[in-house]
Order: sequence, then structure tokens, then C-alpha cells
Amino acid sequence: MTMPPSPPDAAHRPAGADPAAAALPAPPESSQPILAGAVRPATDPWPPLLAELADELAALPHAVGPDSGVEGRLRSLHQRAATLLDEQADAALYWLILRASHEPANYSDRHAWLCWWVARETFARLGGSPAQGEALALAALTMNCTLRTLQDRLAQNDTPPSVAEQARIDTHAVAAAHTLAAAGVGDALWLAIVRHHHDEAPDALPLMRLPPEAAAARLLRRVDRFAAALACRADRPPLSPVLAARTACRGADGTVDEIGHAMIGALGLYPPGSPVRLASGERGVVVGRGLRANLPRVAVVVDAQGSALLQPQLRDTGEPDYAVRGSLDADDSPLPLVVSHAQLLQLR
Repeated sequence: MTMPPSPPDAAHRPAGADPAAAALPAPPESSQPILAGAVRPATDPWPPLLAELADELAALPHAVGPDSGVEGRLRSLHQRAATLLDEQADAALYWLILRASHEPANYSDRHAWLCWWVARETFARLGGSPAQGEALALAALTMNCTLRTLQDRLAQNDTPPSVAEQARIDTHAVAAAHTLAAAGVGDALWLAIVRHHHDEAPDALPLMRLPPEAAAARLLRRVDRFAAALACRADRPPLSPVLAARTACRGADGTVDEIGHAMIGALGLYPPGSPVRLASGERGVVVGRGLRANLPRVAVVVDAQGSALLQPQLRDTGEPDYAVRGSLDADDSPLPLVVSHAQLLQLR
């Protein structure tokens, strides 16, 4: 896979009303959750996809050989989700981020879908063939297939893993690749990305000098870091989506590299699901990416006087009065509600 350097184009160049976000400063070590519990939409396409992925991954360790049909079913699931993502990319990311940052249950499967979304969108900005992009997306869905039960338990329990559990964590990339191969997955690139997604040895080399599997594994490792940082877990508070993105976009030398620029382009400086404050004094939540990375679509839920609105109001953050002044942090009062999918689609 060739993934050439991709400087941010004019439409995603970090600039605007929030200099701190544009400069991508180092985030604090931790942050408290700042949104109230997420509203579950009445109808949503993602829970069925989560359930289907869960069934496939649960059966994977017991599947044997090409006749198991695992590879075909996972490819079909990916393609159906990709069609949905192409129709409602912002709504999907909003839902995945909010659920990840507020619900520790079913951590592993939601983490897989969030990594899938970010990896797919970031890869599109770096270049590469459709087959390479599909291998990366499938690796994101399956890289933790041998850790699902353990990950879910640890996310809801503040007890550190035992020595044996830590050994499973340390070796899960190789174990996952073996499990997929035994189940009949024959895509060598997919398997190599899974096998090497925690291998940091090539990080000192420029992206352009890496073979396709190592370049894709580096991208997936960074995406994995982003998704894990913003997840709600019993043993630590999540980072806000803004801080998680700032952390993940930095390369081994601490600067924003090719992958970091591509992630900024994919997520924006304020990813959907990020709580923010506006120049007007209003507070709201990002519900979609804008024409520029620093101009997200924001649904205001608290007015300038601090009163909750009965209905969210969509603001154009390109207007000076509604410019984003920054993300909310642990010292801010929690937002009284978040915007459901039904409300989001009505606003759009």
C-alpha cells in the first residue's frame, strides 16, 4: 500500500477561533466525562450491525477452514456498513463516539466499529487501492477477536488484569491472526495488519518507506489509541473526543505527521460528539463535520444564560458570533442532554 504524505488541504487547515485546537497542544493526562447519559434513539441502524458483528466474532474461534464462510460474511457486513456510512457518515460517528464515551458495556464490539469508521475515513485521505482499504477495515473489525470477553469485563471492572490476562493482552495480535487464518481467512494483507497492529518497531521509519502491511498497521494502531482513549471504562475517566484526537494525531516524535493530518481531515478538530462552547456563550455538542476542520456543525443545548433549551438549535460556527471557543472540560457543568439520532437527522 502506498500512503504518500498528505498535508491538510485548505478546507481542513487548522485555523480559526480556537488557537489552542489549531496548535494541537498536548492534552492533560485525564479528563472527566462532561455529557449527561446518551439518549438512545428510537430507531437506529447501528445496534443490529453491532449485534451481527458480535455473533460473527463470538463464533470465530470455533470456525475451521474456508468452508466456514467467515470471510464472506465479514466482508458482507463491512460492505453493508460502508453503504450506510456513505449515506450518514457524521451521524454514524456521532453515535459511535457518544456510546463509547458513556457506556462501558459491550466495549469491544463498539470499539471495533469506531476503529473501522476512523480507519476507513483516514485511509481515504492517505491513498491506496480499494482492496487495501477493505483489508484495513476488516482488520479493524477483527483485530481484538480473541480478547472480546476479557476487554468487556475489564472495561466494567477497575481491577487490573491478572498476570495471565496481561499475557493474553500482550499476545492477542498474533493470536487473532492465527484465529482468522484457521477460520479460513485468506487475505494475506488483512492477516498481516492484524498481526502487526501493536508492533511499534517500524515507527522510526517514514511512512513512505514501510511495506503496505506495516503502513496500514501503523494507521490502525493510531486509530486504536484514539478510540481507546475516549472510551468509558471503570478504571479511568475518558478523554474528550477533542483530546483523544489530539493525542492520536501525533507521531513517534510528538509532531503531527501524515497520519495525524489525515485523521484531522477525517475527524475534524472537534469530532462529532464533542461538547463545545461558542463565542455566544452557548454550549452544545458537535453533530457533524463542517467545510473546515475547525468549523463543525454544533447543536446548542444550553443558552448564554445557562438555561437548557427545549429543542436543540443548530449553529453555523463559521459566523463570528457562533465560533467555537473551545471544548468543554471537567470544570464545566455537564450538558443536560445530548442530541438523539432522530433530532440530529431533523437538524441536518
